[in-house]
Amino acid sequence: MNRVVAQTVVLVSALVLTGCVTGRAGGTTGAQVAGQACSWLRDAAPGAPERPRDDRVVLIDRSASFRASSEASERGAALVDQAAAAAVAAYGEPDVRSFSLGLFDAGAKIHWLASQVELPGATGNDDTGVTTQRDEAQACVGDLLRENLFRPTTVSGTDVARAVSRGAGQLVRDAGQRRIVVFGDGLSNAGCADLGRPELREPEPLPTSQIYTNCGEHEPLDLNGVTVEFVAIGEPLGQEIEPAQQEWLDAFWTGFVTSAGGTFETGNGSGEPLPPDDPDGSSADDPVVTLPSVPGDGVRTVDEDVPLESDVLFATAEHTFRPGGEAEVLRRLERYRTKKQLHVRVTGYTDERGSSHDNDLLSGRRAMTVRKFLEKNGFEEVESSGAGESSPLCRESAPECWKRNRRVEIHLSYVEYAAE
Repeated sequence: MNRVVAQTVVLVSALVLTGCVTGRAGGTTGAQVAGQACSWLRDAAPGAPERPRDDRVVLIDRSASFRASSEASERGAALVDQAAAAAVAAYGEPDVRSFSLGLFDAGAKIHWLASQVELPGATGNDDTGVTTQRDEAQACVGDLLRENLFRPTTVSGTDVARAVSRGAGQLVRDAGQRRIVVFGDGLSNAGCADLGRPELREPEPLPTSQIYTNCGEHEPLDLNGVTVEFVAIGEPLGQEIEPAQQEWLDAFWTGFVTSAGGTFETGNGSGEPLPPDDPDGSSADDPVVTLPSVPGDGVRTVDEDVPLESDVLFATAEHTFRPGGEAEVLRRLERYRTKKQLHVRVTGYTDERGSSHDNDLLSGRRAMTVRKFLEKNGFEEVESSGAGESSPLCRESAPECWKRNRRVEIHLSYVEYAAE
């Protein structure tokens, strides 16, 4: 007969364990559990284990962009209830070893609130009695979270890949069913899976296998046989995620987890998304992550070219704007500035007169002038290059032909939604 062991790791970014306090979790008040034994949790020493033995690890992102500032908010209360429920989900099941609960951010370590905690044994065979005992255990974990989760942090950002790796290190090796539950929005902005890296902003392909390989060089990650469940993925504070961006985010972490040999799942605890909330400014601001959009229903990628005559922008043999040149660039490109996922490529060209070397230099400098001007005026993703006298529009040796070939071409790529 096969032996099935339920294993779960819960990660929560926070300070060290200080004890149970009164509060509400899972429908049982702190006053109701004050007289019952929370010692099984309170006396569990936090910190890294000598050897892995957990069935379940629960990890909570405490960065400013995800967790609420207070348990008084709807989001804060929901996060406590859902995370506490995840920690004790295996209560009453046979062969359950232990769980760990920790908080994470962009720091190098998990802040373990409780490590290798054994759930108290269920008494009696009555389902109602076991449910009541589970609620009491959940209340203890909820009190612990309320004491630690909402303290301000000075660490900016969150490193999801490192958290998953450290959580996997807590799991026992010889069981068949192990689980890491990550409460976080998945908007990793630090470490080897930093979604702010330019190469990850392209809608496709998703380079998750390569990202996993790069991560493995710094942080061993073996998820063979481990289920990694993301709760509240795509639910940051004060930011709406478009459906296509949600699809991309799910696809990225699915690829990352499966590349490491694990199974990816998404969940949302009670079955409902976390309530919206806004950051209160008590913790360090996180770097902004701009997600790409995946073309699909209601989404299309648009590519446009805007040619500009060099004679309008620059004097002969010069690469600084002539009077009116900057205004002309803005006039032609202003309407694109607010486009989503906008990427701009500026290429300079010359006519064939003069040496190829000089023409290459001049065209590159003119393109760079336009690029720097655009960046100063709110265009974020801009690159530039010079093509010299290559790719002429006209091959006649005549003034009108030379004028056409002296140009700056601007290629713009962005996404549009059906509602736009």
